[in-house]
Amino acid sequence: MIATAFDQATARDGAHARTWVVLVDGDPRQIRLLQAEAKRRSVSIHIVLDLIHVLEYCWRAARCLHTADDTAAEQHLTNADMSAGGWDMTAPSIGGHPEWIDDAQYPTCPICARAMDYIGLEEAQDPEGDPIAEGTTYLFLDASCGLAATIYQQT
Repeated sequence: MIATAFDQATARDGAHARTWVVLVDGDPRQIRLLQAEAKRRSVSIHIVLDLIHVLEYCWRAARCLHTADDTAAEQHLTNADMSAGGWDMTAPSIGGHPEWIDDAQYPTCPICARAMDYIGLEEAQDPEGDPIAEGTTYLFLDASCGLAATIYQQT
């Protein structure tokens, strides 16, 4: 499929005079294949991440932290103080700044080698919402490469 798309682009711009833009949903495998095909064909491409899909991933993350009927997920995603860490960081959350138990740890993206962005935290809970572990899982994302990671720290 990717080779076919490059074939069509080459038919339209065989001299590579135009800017080639590729819209992706953040799938790391797809991005690697696009980059490899561009390199093979000696074509410079500009990869654009579809932010609608990124928002969908954020909603999925919110639904991992909250039940389907819990309005707190929507509150976390629409809270005006989200980027400033305006909510209780001792409870599962999305956004804000990490309240580290130990020293700060930011995972490195294995594709681009940049530090990943913190997106939230989660505490292990049973189905009733009671804590089942003495620690916190920190959630990270590299949206440009479409990869996520977690780090666990225990009290």
